[in-house]
Amino acid sequence: MADAADRLLVEGGLTPSELRTAANRGVAKLFPAHVGGIQYLKPLLAVLPGARVMATG
Repeated sequence: MADAADRLLVEGGLTPSELRTAANRGVAKLFPAHVGGIQYLKPLLAVLPGARVMATG
């Protein structure tokens, strides 16, 4: 729907599989980021090489 409406949609998630799915479509948002912080994001990016992830919330 977002593509058809020419709108930006940034999908997100918390688990590696949710973020992999979202990152395959563009930038993924790690939400809520306060749950694991940078200590969670670093190993997450290690198993999702090349994924573009932004932390929110």
